[in-house]
Amino acid sequence: MLHWFTGTVRQAEAAIEQGCWFSVGAPMLMTAKGRELMTMLPRDRVLTETDGPFATREDRPVVPRDVADAIRLLAASWGAEASQAEDQIALNLKALLASHVGELSPAPEGQSLPRR
Repeated sequence: MLHWFTGTVRQAEAAIEQGCWFSVGAPMLMTAKGRELMTMLPRDRVLTETDGPFATREDRPVVPRDVADAIRLLAASWGAEASQAEDQIALNLKALLASHVGELSPAPEGQSLPRR
């Protein structure tokens, strides 16, 4: 997962070739470079993020609900409806999680955190 990917077109091409996933947020999608990158990134390897509270927008920290802006901007970049972009992101998350099922082994007996 390349977090908040803002690399060059050449770097994007290399990352795509290596099978990387990309996370994007509204502030980066508001830039010309971010919109250009979105036209070339595989739609089935993109997830949204906010990077809050470190990223800011309109002089306030970005919060999780701001991911809706990223969805809207993704949809515009993809020439799609917001609902289609939202569905694509949901499918992508499911695919990413499913691809790693079994890679995380459970804690050995007696070594898990206590329940509250």
